Amino acid sequence: MRSIDLKTPRAILTSLEAEMAKRLEPEGYVYFRNHPNECRLWLPDFRNEVDFYNGEKKIAIEVEKSEVKRVVHAMLKLVNASMTFIPKVKYGVLVIPEVYARHSRKISPFFSRVKKELPFYFQKIIPYNCNLQDVLIIVYTPSLE
Repeated sequence: MRSIDLKTPRAILTSLEAEMAKRLEPEGYVYFRNHPNECRLWLPDFRNEVDFYNGEKKIAIEVEKSEVKRVVHAMLKLVNASMTFIPKVKYGVLVIPEVYARHSRKISPFFSRVKKELPFYFQKIIPYNCNLQDVLIIVYTPSLE
């Protein structure tokens, strides 16, 4: 797992997924809001989807903005999609905030917790039991205005 730290303007974050869709769809990615069935990698058994998917490149992208447990769930989706009969995902991308700003304006650490917890949950699974080659974690710093 690798990470990239980005400073992200608030204007982009308010519509992060929509902005990503505009930039990724011309590159062959489908967005779950526009193509839900193509992003549901486990149909008909399971209806959860990934946020963005490129079937040709076998890359799935998950955008998480709130809870660490949601990142663990997103990672499980990537692992499971790599373990299908014909693997649907070889590479994953997690897009997460550096901190989480609650509605109460309280700021909580986010990336530091994810960085600590993901290896605990996945260090034994990824190297031995799945076809997931790599996961890139993109960390953005939300404006706290």
